[in-house]
Amino acid sequence: MFRIAARVAATGGCVVIVAAAGAGVAAAGPTLSADSQEEGAIAVGSQPPSENWNCVLIGSAEAAGPRVDMAGTGESRGGFADGSTVAAACAGPQWPVVAMTTGVTSLDDAD
Repeated sequence: MFRIAARVAATGGCVVIVAAAGAGVAAAGPTLSADSQEEGAIAVGSQPPSENWNCVLIGSAEAAGPRVDMAGTGESRGGFADGSTVAAACAGPQWPVVAMTTGVTSLDDAD
């Protein structure tokens, strides 16, 4: 009986540790946000900011059709349609190594 209780306690402790570690990993990764410097631009960032990601950006072009570009953490790319959704497939040296995310480009400002 004591062995079963010890095994259950050890398993429960491991589950708590793995769940806590997974919660921290789930919050980490690349981010896309509107770049206010240029209309139709998107900026690549990361959470936490110290991570480095290289991303392939896919979205709608200003004119017509698709637009594909590459950017790293701290860089921004324009030429996307104002207010459109951009998807990114990113790779980096930290866990989870490959990640996907989306963001919305900056809107046309009142010039």
